[in-house]
Amino acid sequence: MSKQRNDFSGPIGDRVPWEEFSKEFLLKIMRLWQEQWEAFSTGLVKIGSEMEGVGVVNASELVARTMETAAPPIFAKIAEVCKVDVNTVEGRVKAGGLCMDNMYDHYPGQYEVKSDKEVILRYDRCAVMDKKLVGDLDILHYVCQYVEPRYAMTMLNYPGQRKIKVELLKIPESMTKKPGEPVCIWRFAFEE
Repeated sequence: MSKQRNDFSGPIGDRVPWEEFSKEFLLKIMRLWQEQWEAFSTGLVKIGSEMEGVGVVNASELVARTMETAAPPIFAKIAEVCKVDVNTVEGRVKAGGLCMDNMYDHYPGQYEVKSDKEVILRYDRCAVMDKKLVGDLDILHYVCQYVEPRYAMTMLNYPGQRKIKVELLKIPESMTKKPGEPVCIWRFAFEE
């Protein structure tokens, strides 16, 4: 095997299979793709919110319903490839964090595995607050209470498998993080 590539310089006609790119290059591309996907979906909601007859709620609903349709089989496959136990909440949470931006690396939280049926996640930082994606507490609360739990369920609930309920136990109280306090606390548990 030839030396692995760290970029894609060279003539356009070069056919380069994925196996010839270095792991570092592929990870860089994956991270870039995820960041651009976040910008795309945020832009879609912004443009939709400005369109007559659409608004922010309908635009957000379109993105959420698309994820609810497309993401569960994708994350089921991720769980299979990663060999995690989908019969535990911990296994599903592990697979759900392996989206391309790698939640465990990008926004680490503290996980407490209560049992096979329950995991508590505490975040000390907030992607929405850090990136200033919203500018007002009401919109932040909408994202926390409606958007994020819905997205999380698309990554945790697989076709034909037991369902996981996502609960927000602590919500940000302001647009500024209080020192020493978690920004938010989440509970993931199998539905009874």
